[in-house]
Amino acid sequence: MQGTREAWLTQAATLLNGIILEAGTTPAESVRVSCGWPARGALSRGKRRIGECWPGENNADQHSHVFVSPVLDKPVQVLETLLHELIHAALPAKVKHNKRFAKVAHATGLVGKPTATVAGDALVARLHEQVTPALGPYPHQSIDATTKLKQTTRMRLYECQCDPVQAKAEGRTAKVRAATDKLDATCNVCESAFTLQGAGDGE
Repeated sequence: MQGTREAWLTQAATLLNGIILEAGTTPAESVRVSCGWPARGALSRGKRRIGECWPGENNADQHSHVFVSPVLDKPVQVLETLLHELIHAALPAKVKHNKRFAKVAHATGLVGKPTATVAGDALVARLHEQVTPALGPYPHQSIDATTKLKQTTRMRLYECQCDPVQAKAEGRTAKVRAATDKLDATCNVCESAFTLQGAGDGE
């Protein structure tokens, strides 16, 4: 299957909902799935959240919205995470990770604590045999969430025509920094426009 990540995930959701139905639970009627960062804990170095479901009952369009973290790119990991979130979508929001959720999750082949399920051996085998062949490769490469580029603001130095020494003696400055190449400002003392002198370091 070729296409976008969302197309892959949408088709995967259809196949996984079949597993949920076989487990004795009716899947959500409509779920929108996306590759995206969960609202909380997505970049945590400890307990990182890799999936999230916003139940339809809480959304204006009545559709459940499921997000699978961009840190995942291995199909089985994506599928086990998506299955976990689809179970949330199938159950009332108040269920969260209680015994009812755990019962459905285990019936589908997920194992582990309800808050951190993974596919058991039987489910992994089924995913490899029945699901991933129909989907093809997941069209996404993992984003490394352990590092973030430090972005600095490029500050520009501007000066008016005041004498810098006199301005300092009077407890003021003849210099200002601004993150723009076109500063439209006038000194209140000498009434001259501030002119660009050069780029300063990020602050």
